[in-house]
Amino acid sequence: MARQSNTRIELTKNQLIFVFAVAVLIIIAYFADIYIPKPIYSYDYHGIPLNFRADLREAAKVPIYPNDVIPYYELRGGLAKNITIVFQPVDGDNGIYSANGFEVSYKLGLLFNLLGRNVTIDAREIASYQHLPGKIQHPIIALVHPKFANETSVRLDGHVIFISGLPSNDVSNPYRNFDLATVRFLMDILDINV
Repeated sequence: MARQSNTRIELTKNQLIFVFAVAVLIIIAYFADIYIPKPIYSYDYHGIPLNFRADLREAAKVPIYPNDVIPYYELRGGLAKNITIVFQPVDGDNGIYSANGFEVSYKLGLLFNLLGRNVTIDAREIASYQHLPGKIQHPIIALVHPKFANETSVRLDGHVIFISGLPSNDVSNPYRNFDLATVRFLMDILDINV
């Protein structure tokens, strides 16, 4: 003979509200995990995994002037033979130039290698960002430290591409905007869309 269980669970009104609230929070967390885009820090570029210093989704919001087609053709158009990355030094704070300069030169070198083009890339210090002598065969990429920046953008002026980022309020990364502008430039040149 089977025994019957007369176990009853009774919940008070507050306990029922609590269980309902927890269930709603679990459902919200589940759908947020599915539908809220996650940061993208790496990209498969023609079978080569590339890592970036900033989120590609955030970097895509950085403006390019006069438009995002001009810098692309400035470097990929086939006339560039030598690219110089320039920067104005800041006492005791040049590490960000090294990080972003390496990222730009490495990824441009990879691009030109994939395109079968022999383009040299070098870097040098400058005293000022005024009157930079960029030419169609020798474009200049000017990395503008947040100390000197008046905007967060990628801007083409003549045959000089200025990559600049305002100081960031992010305490963990005061160069966040500069990193975003650098990654935006690379996304344009590498034709990466997210």
